[in-house]
Amino acid sequence: MPTPSSSELVKFYPSLGEALKAEGKLEEALAIYTKVLEQQPSRSLAEIFFYLGNALANQGKIDAAIASYRKIFYVAPNWAKAYHNLGVLLRKRGDLEPAVRSYQIAIGLEPNAAKSYFSLGNALVALGKIDEAIASYEKAIALETNFAPAYVELAQVLAPASRQSKLLSLEKVRRGIELLEKAIAIDPKAEVLARLSYLCNIAGEYSRGERYARWAIQLNPEYGAVNSFNSRTLAESLMGQKKFEADPTCAIDFSVLKNSLFSEGTRYSLQPVRGNLSRVRSKLVDKNGIPLAGSPQTPLKNAIGFLAPPFAKGGFGGDPGSTTFDHTHLSRSKWSNWRSEEARSDRSRPVIFLSADGRYFRDFAIAQALSLYETTPNCGIHFHIMNPEPQSLELLNLLQAKLPDLDISHSLEFVDFSASDPLKTTQEKVYYCCARFCRAAEFVSQLDTTAIVTDADILFRRNFLPAIEAKENYDIAVMDYGSGLPLYDRYCASFVVISPTQKARHYLNAVSDFIIYNLRQNPVWMLDQFALYSVADLFFNSKSGFRLGLLPPNFISIDWQDSAPIWSDATDRKNQDNPYTQLKRKLISKWGIGNWE
Repeated sequence: MPTPSSSELVKFYPSLGEALKAEGKLEEALAIYTKVLEQQPSRSLAEIFFYLGNALANQGKIDAAIASYRKIFYVAPNWAKAYHNLGVLLRKRGDLEPAVRSYQIAIGLEPNAAKSYFSLGNALVALGKIDEAIASYEKAIALETNFAPAYVELAQVLAPASRQSKLLSLEKVRRGIELLEKAIAIDPKAEVLARLSYLCNIAGEYSRGERYARWAIQLNPEYGAVNSFNSRTLAESLMGQKKFEADPTCAIDFSVLKNSLFSEGTRYSLQPVRGNLSRVRSKLVDKNGIPLAGSPQTPLKNAIGFLAPPFAKGGFGGDPGSTTFDHTHLSRSKWSNWRSEEARSDRSRPVIFLSADGRYFRDFAIAQALSLYETTPNCGIHFHIMNPEPQSLELLNLLQAKLPDLDISHSLEFVDFSASDPLKTTQEKVYYCCARFCRAAEFVSQLDTTAIVTDADILFRRNFLPAIEAKENYDIAVMDYGSGLPLYDRYCASFVVISPTQKARHYLNAVSDFIIYNLRQNPVWMLDQFALYSVADLFFNSKSGFRLGLLPPNFISIDWQDSAPIWSDATDRKNQDNPYTQLKRKLISKWGIGNWE
C-alpha cells in the first residue's frame, strides 16, 4: 500500500482525529496528530497544533494543551479562535489575567465574536472587575441577540440570585428579571427559571415567582426536591401571598398557620419515645438507663432533666393530618425550681435559652456563658443539651463552680439518630437546628420574666440589655435584616426576645407548632426561619394587638463589626482564625473551661 503524501495527510488525518475524539478515542486521536506532526509541512502545523490542543484539553491535560496552543502562534499569529480557546484553558487553570489578554486579542482579530466577549465577561467577573464584565456581556448580547447564556450571566452580575447577596437596588433586580425572561424565551431551563423566581420574590412579585418556580419543577422534577433552592423559593412565593392551603408541590405546609390565631396553646408537641419527663435525682442516665460519666451524686444546682426524644420509631409521633396529638409538656411543677422565686419574678433579670448537642455545648455554648457572665451578669442562662457527652455534666458543674453568681440551669434530651435511614437522620439534624424554639415554647410558659432564645454559638461583647430595655411595649423583638433578602432570611434567628406576655407565648407556641407539624412531613432546612417570619407576619397583620419590636441594625454581626454587642459567625468560618474565634479563645483560656479548637 503506497504511503500517503503530505497533502493527503493534511486532508485525512485531522478529520480522522476529530472523528476519533467525537467517539471518545482520545489516545488514538493523539497518535494521529503526533504522526501528522512528524510528516506535516510547516505551513499546516498551526491546524495540527490546534487539533492536538483540543485533544489534550479533552483529556484534562491542561498544561500540555496550553503549550500546544501557544505553538500555533509561531506560524499563525492571527488565528482568533485559537486565542479564544487558549483563554478558556488559561481561565480553567486559574490564570485570569492572561486569559483576559487572550480573549482581548481574539476580539481584536475578530470584533464580532460574541462568544469571546461572553468569555471575557466571565473572566472579568472572576477578577472582580464587574463594570468591565457588564460592558462585555452587553456587547455579546448586542452582537448576538439570541445568546441566552449572556443574558443569564449579565442578570447574575446585576442581581445575584443568592442568599449571600443582599439586593438593595430594586432597579437592578427588575433589570435582572427582564434579562432572565429574555433568556427563557430563547431557551427555557429549570436553573434559569429558579433564579427568575427568586428575583421575582425579592421584588415582591410573589405570584410571578410562584409561576416560574412551578415551571422549573415541570421541566425538571428535581427542582421540587425538599431542600432544593427552587423548593425554598416556591415556599417563599406562597408565604408572600399568604397562601395557607396545603400544596403537594411545596415542601413546606403553611396550612398549620390557619388555626394559629385561635389556639393559644401548642397543638403539636414532641412525643417521647419512652418515659415521662422527670426531675434529675442522684444520677443522670443515658437513653439506655446507664449513668453518665461524671454525673453528680447530688443534684446539680437548678437542674432539670428529661428523657424525651422527639422521634418515635416511625418518626415524629402523631398524625400530621389529625388535630389530636400526644402532648408531653413540662408541667409547672417540673420547672418551678429551676430558678429561685426571686429570679423568676424579677423582670429585670432575663434568661438566655439555648439548645445544643453535647459537642456544641462543649465547643460553643460554654463560651457563650462565659461571655454572658463578663458582659451581662444580671442575666441567667439555661442549657438544653441534646445527646450529652459523658463529660457534659462534669463541665456543667465546673462552669457553675467558676461562675457562682451566674444563674445556670439545664435540661437533657436524647435523640436516637438513625444512621441507616438518611431521610430520618436529616429530619433529626433539622430538629437539632430548630429545637431551641420547640423546647423554649415549653420553657417560657413557666417564666415571669423575659426569655431570649439564642443560637449556641453567639458571643456577647457588651451588655445587650440596654438595647432590649429601650424597646418598650413589644411581645417579641427581633433584628430585621431588611429588604433585599428572601422573607425567610429577614429575621435573625440567633437572638429572639420573648416578653412575659400571653401574646408572646402564643407566638412561640405557634412557631413550635409550625416547626413540628412540618418536620413530621419533610426534613426542611431553615424551618425555624420560615416559622419566625410567617407567624410574626400573620400575627402582626391580624389586628390582634400583637406587638413586634425591632432591635437596632447590626445588633448581631457576622462580620465582627466593633459596634455590634453580639458576634456570630458563618458555619464554615467558626474554626478559622478570625476575630470571632480569637474572642472565643481568649474567654476559654482565661476561665480554663470549654474548647476553642
